[in-house]
Amino acid sequence: MEEETKEIVKSKPQKFWHFIRHFFPVLLLLLHFKKNHFLLFLWVILFGIVANVFASRYGVGYLFLAPEYQGEQNWLAFAILGFSFGGFFLAFHLYTYVMFGYLFPFIATMERPFSKFSANNLLLPTIFLIVYLIFSFRFQVYAELIEPSIAFLNLFSLMVGVFLFKVISTLYFITTNRTVKSFSKRKDAKGMVSSMLSKISDWSFRRIAGAEEWKVETYLSTFFKPRLARSIDHYDRVMLQGIFAQHHINASIFEIVAVVSFIIIGSFGEYSIFAIPAAASGVLLLTTLVMVYSALYSWFKGWTATLVVFIVLLINYTSTFWGPLKVESRAYGLNYSIGNVTYNPNVLMSDTLSIQQDFLHGLEILENWRRSNTSLVEGNRNKPKLLVLNVSGGGLRSALWTLACMSKLDSISDGKIMHQTHLITGSSGGIIGAAYFRELFSISLQNPDSIYLYDEIYRDNISSDILNPMIFSAATNDVFIRYQKFRLDDEIYTKDRGYAFERELNLNTGYIFRERISDYKDDEFSARIPLLIMAPTIVNDGRRMLISAQPLGFMRGSELMQSESLNLVEDIEFSKLFKNHSPEQLRTTSALRMNATFPYIMPAVDLPTDPSIELLDAGLRDNFGAKTTAEYLFAFRNWIATNTSGVVLVRIRDTPRQNPVQSLDPSLIGRFTAPLGSVYGNVTRTQDMNNERLLFYLRNAVDYPIDIIDMQLEFSEEEHISLSWHLTRSERQRIQRSLDSKLNQAAAGKLMKLIGN
Repeated sequence: MEEETKEIVKSKPQKFWHFIRHFFPVLLLLLHFKKNHFLLFLWVILFGIVANVFASRYGVGYLFLAPEYQGEQNWLAFAILGFSFGGFFLAFHLYTYVMFGYLFPFIATMERPFSKFSANNLLLPTIFLIVYLIFSFRFQVYAELIEPSIAFLNLFSLMVGVFLFKVISTLYFITTNRTVKSFSKRKDAKGMVSSMLSKISDWSFRRIAGAEEWKVETYLSTFFKPRLARSIDHYDRVMLQGIFAQHHINASIFEIVAVVSFIIIGSFGEYSIFAIPAAASGVLLLTTLVMVYSALYSWFKGWTATLVVFIVLLINYTSTFWGPLKVESRAYGLNYSIGNVTYNPNVLMSDTLSIQQDFLHGLEILENWRRSNTSLVEGNRNKPKLLVLNVSGGGLRSALWTLACMSKLDSISDGKIMHQTHLITGSSGGIIGAAYFRELFSISLQNPDSIYLYDEIYRDNISSDILNPMIFSAATNDVFIRYQKFRLDDEIYTKDRGYAFERELNLNTGYIFRERISDYKDDEFSARIPLLIMAPTIVNDGRRMLISAQPLGFMRGSELMQSESLNLVEDIEFSKLFKNHSPEQLRTTSALRMNATFPYIMPAVDLPTDPSIELLDAGLRDNFGAKTTAEYLFAFRNWIATNTSGVVLVRIRDTPRQNPVQSLDPSLIGRFTAPLGSVYGNVTRTQDMNNERLLFYLRNAVDYPIDIIDMQLEFSEEEHISLSWHLTRSERQRIQRSLDSKLNQAAAGKLMKLIGN
C-alpha cells in the first residue's frame, strides 16, 4: 500500500508537466518562439517602448503610457489606444492562425474556431496588458501628476477599448466563418476560389496530425475552462482544408478593409476628431504591416516573403521618378517650378561685390543697434555691451528652457536683455523657443497693452505637444503613398510629417510667427528686434546653409574663410543660392523646421538644386551656434571694438557643460557597439570642446573682451528629460525649477552686472 501511494505521488509532477506540454496556450507560446520571429520582434518593440527601455531618450514611451487626444490626456485617449491595441491583438491572432493554424487541425472541428484559437493565443497579449497597466499607472501618477482615481479611470477606458474591438471582430468572424456543421464537404471544399487562395496539401495534415511536437490534448474552451481536444481521424481532410481556406479568405477581407480604413482616416488628419493619439497611430501602423503580410500569405503562401522583397525593391526603384511614391519634403514658399539651380559653392564664394555690399549692410544694422542702445548706458560708460544669444537644440525641452531663460533674464533686467541682444543663433528647439519669444517681444513693443511678455501661458504654448500629429502623419500617410496635397501661392506641396510639424507649431503658438522670412527684414534692419540666423546642415557635403532675413555674404567672405582652396568654404547662403526661386517668400515655420529637422523624426528637406541637396538639423554641425557667432563677431571685429565695451555671449544650453564620464558596457556586444555608441553619445561633448577652442582663438584675434554667461538646464540621470517634441508635466516643472538653481542664479547675477543693471 505504501509503495502504491509513493508511485501515485511520484507520477503527479509528471502528469502536470505532461498536461502543460500538451496544453494549447503553452504550445502556441512555444510556437511563437520557434517559428514566429517576425511577430516576436514587434512584441519586443512594444514591450521595450512601454517599459521605457526602447527610444527612451526621445520620449516615445510617454506617448504610450499617457496618450493625448485633442491636446488632452483623458479617458477617451486611453479608449482609442485600447481600441488600437485590440486591433494589434487581432492582427497577432490572424497572423498566427493563417500562418500556423494548419498545425492544429482539430480547431476546425469546433464551434467558432477562430474565437477559440484566439482565446488560447492570449498569453502574450495578456502579459503585455499587465505590464502596460503597471507602467502606465505609475507614469500617470508620478510623471504626469494625475490623480490615482483618474489614472484608474483611464486604464479602465483602455480595457473597454480593447474589449470593444474584440466584440466587433468576434461578430464579424461568427457571422462569416463556417464550421464543420455548416460546411458542405464537396461544394465549398472543391470550390475554385478556396483552392486558388488557400490550398493546404493533404500530406501536411497527415504529417502534422501525428506529430508529437504540436500534439494538443487540452485547450481552453473559455478563458478559464479547459477541455480535451477532439480527435480528427474521422473527419474528411478535404473538408478541413476547405474550412481553413474559407477562414483565411474571411481573414484577408477583414484585414484589407482595416488597412484601407486606416489609410482613409489619415486623409482627415487635419480635423482634430480624426487625429488619434500618436501611440494609437504607431500601434495601428504595426497592425497594418502585420495584416498586410497576413493577407498576402492567405493568397500566396510560401511565395509571400519573395513577393514582399520584390515589392519593396520595386517601390524603391519607382520612388526615384514616380511622383506618388517619391519621398520628397519641400521648403514651403520656395519656388520649385522654374527649374534647378547648379549647386556650386565656388561660384558663390567668388561673388566679391555682393560680399562687400552685404558687409556694408551689416554695418548699417550695427549702427542702428548702437543708436537704439546708447540711452540704456548708465554711469560713465559711453559704450553699450553687445549681447549675443546662443541656444542649443533639444526638441521641446530646449524650446521651453530657452523661452523660460529669455523671459526670466529680460524680466529681471527691466527689458534690457532683449534691447541689447543683437544676434540670436543656434539649432533645433532652442531657436524655435527664441524665435517665439522674439515675436512676443516685437508685439509688446508695438502694443504694450496687448500682452504681458512674461506670462506663464507662453511657456505652456511652446511646450505643447508636437509629436502626436507627426507620428499620426507618419503612420497614416508617410509610410504609404503620399496622396495628400496643398497649394501655397502657385506651388503644390505634399503633406507629410514636416507639414504636420509646422501646422501644430502654428496652432500651439496661436499663428504668431510672421508668414514669410522676409517679413522680419525691416524690424531686424532697424534693430527693433535681434537678428536671427539659422544654419541647417547640408546632408550631401556637410556644409551649412545660412538662412536669415538679412544678406550674409560677409560671413562667407570673412578672413576666417579665406583659403587657397575654395573647396574648404563651408557656408552657403540660402538667399544667394536661390535668388531666382523667391527665397524671400520662404515660410518662417519652414525655416524653423529646416533648422530643427532631426533625422528620421522629420523628413530631410529637398531643395531645387542640381545635384539635389537635402537639409537636416543645424545641430549636426553646430548645436550651439558657436561657429555662426564666431564668424559674425570676427567679420565685424573692428566695428565692435570701436563702438562697444565688449561682447557678452549668453549661452542657453539644455544639457550641463560638465557631465560624468559613463562607464562602457564590458560585455562582448557592448564592446562591439561601443565605438558607434560613443561617437553618437558624445556629439554634444565633442562640439563643446571644439567650441571652447574656437572661442579661445576668437578672443585672441579680436580687440574687445568677450564674457561668457552659461544658463544650463540641470537634471540627473534619474530625472532624465526626454529629447523629444513631447514633454510630460513633471518634465516641464523640472525645466522651470532649473531657473532657480544656484548655478543659474549666479549666472543671471553676473549678466546683470555686465550690462549695468
